[in-house]
Amino acid sequence: MEKKCVIVLDQDLPVGLLANSSAVLALTLGKEIDGILGNDIKDGSGETHKGITNTVLPILKTKKANLTIIRERANSLDGVVVVDFSD
Repeated sequence: MEKKCVIVLDQDLPVGLLANSSAVLALTLGKEIDGILGNDIKDGSGETHKGITNTVLPILKTKKANLTIIRERANSLDGVVVVDFSD
């Protein structure tokens, strides 16, 4: 089954917190969803890159008030894994 993922963040966070939040959520998804991380791959020069994801992971932003609505809707769906944290 194809995995579809998205990270949705508060649009008013400064860029550093957006980057940190994305990293934290992506790492947790990697722990929670079997197979989201790919195998090690070699580039054209033969250098190995560890566990590059084989799943597209868009990073979206919205108003903070929408985050709770999105979370509640996602939690109500069967088969959906929700990873979140608050400030």
